[in-house]
Amino acid sequence: MRTWMKVASLAVVLALGGGLRADDKNKAGDKPGSDNKTTRTDDRHHDDKGDDKKFSDSHFVDHAYTAGQNEVIMNRMALERSRNEDVRKFAQKMIEDHGKANQELTLIVSELKIAVPDKPLPEQEKDLKHLTSNEIKDFDKEFMDHMVMDHEKAVKLFEQGSKDLKNDKLKSFASKTLPTIKEHLKLAKETRDKVAKGDRK
Repeated sequence: MRTWMKVASLAVVLALGGGLRADDKNKAGDKPGSDNKTTRTDDRHHDDKGDDKKFSDSHFVDHAYTAGQNEVIMNRMALERSRNEDVRKFAQKMIEDHGKANQELTLIVSELKIAVPDKPLPEQEKDLKHLTSNEIKDFDKEFMDHMVMDHEKAVKLFEQGSKDLKNDKLKSFASKTLPTIKEHLKLAKETRDKVAKGDRK
């Protein structure tokens, strides 16, 4: 988990003051040490586009695991950067809920000895870089827009997983987690609308 911790720490630090430099990005993508028992021997998970037709247990694990880890990172950043009470409440809930789901999925893949990516997928890393950059003019708006899009993707992934996964434990995890993700999507849209209207408490 060292790489994810590096990314999380980097995001929180940069949230208060600067963009993600190219050398920082490389550091965030460094592979963890030899204590990581789940090392990828292929790079299927690096392609985050156009692989809906290739849905499999490995595809689900790759995307569910990395998305879950990234949600915690980005929402911790939101707690540091946002002063909007609605956004902060949303971020706190995401950290708690995704943290629990991440722990459960980690236990499952460890038990099943399924390898997981040791860093964010390319599109996730790109989004993280953007949200920590100085290009952001309205952080709350862009962050909540991103949260809506993220959870729309997650709902589709977990809906498909609850139907098509081969492994029973993964399928059960997808089915059990899906209602929470749908709730997150609803809350993300509501919070985004509040931000758009300029409702601040």
